[in-house]
Formats: sequence, structure tokens, C-alpha cells
Amino acid sequence: MSAIERTIVLHEVLTTGEIGNARGRLSRHMWRTAKAAGGEAVAWQPCWQELVGEQYMHVRGGADFSIYPQDMQASPGETPLRDLYSVLWAFERIAEADRSGLLDRELTRSMLAAHAVWWAVMCEHITVDQTRFVAGLNDLAARYSTEDLAAWARSSFLQTTQPLPGPPRPTGRA
Repeated sequence: MSAIERTIVLHEVLTTGEIGNARGRLSRHMWRTAKAAGGEAVAWQPCWQELVGEQYMHVRGGADFSIYPQDMQASPGETPLRDLYSVLWAFERIAEADRSGLLDRELTRSMLAAHAVWWAVMCEHITVDQTRFVAGLNDLAARYSTEDLAAWARSSFLQTTQPLPGPPRPTGRA
């Protein structure tokens, strides 16, 4: 398989099928959460504890942040954390293929860079100490980010120091 073919296949894996569905569910949950916290047309940046559910972060209506609302019709077992891992593992494969020189650099920049930078910004409150699988995403985003791309990604997220409605947002490892 050529570098161009491999890049196209990894883009397809990231954006369609099981991983595409996981990306869609989780990003929709982030958009809805930010809206509940007062943001319009922006997404939420979760912290690790919100995804794990050690604390019970509540959005308006009393839903637990670590599970999907019923109206999202997620199948049993689908949770924001499980979906995040699906996305992170896909980026881990992409980052390793890129690091190993197996991808076409220009095609990676045009097809995958925006995805990597957007998800890295979404996950910036999740550290490698909390899950090592964020490292591949962060490395890939750092390799391909530009000032314009980073500004675009950052504009997608609610810029607030306020936690979700509910208990204070804790820090530290889950």
C-alpha cells in the first residue's frame, strides 16, 4: 500500500464507521454540554473526571455528564469515555504511521490535520498522566498545527473558567 493510499484509508477509518460514529456522538455531547453551560455554537472541553464519572457533573436537566442523554439514542455500553478512547486509539495509529514515514505528509496535512488539532484542543484538559493515549493525538496535532488552524479549532470551544453547573471541577488523576 502506498503512502497516499494509507493516508486515505486512515482518514476513512477516522471519519466513518464505528470511529466516525463515536466522534459524532462525543462531539455532539460536547456541543450540547457547552450550550447548557451558556455557550452558543461552541463545544465543551471536558476534564478527565467528567468523562470518567468519578464526580457527577450535571448539565441542566440533571443528566450525568459521563453518560449520554437518552435522546442521543446511544447503544448500551456507549459512553463518552468509551467513545473518547476509540477516537484516541485511531489518532494513535495515525500518529505512529506518520512518525514512521508511512503517510503522505501533504495529504496528511490536508485531510487529517484539522481533525487532529480540533480534537487536541477539545482534549487539552486531559493529561498523559490520566490516559497515555492522548499522547499520539497531541504529537500529531503539534506536528501539523498552524496558527490559523489552532485559532480555528480554539474558536470552536467555550472559553470559560466556569465549571459545568453542579459540583466544582476537581483536578488530578482519576
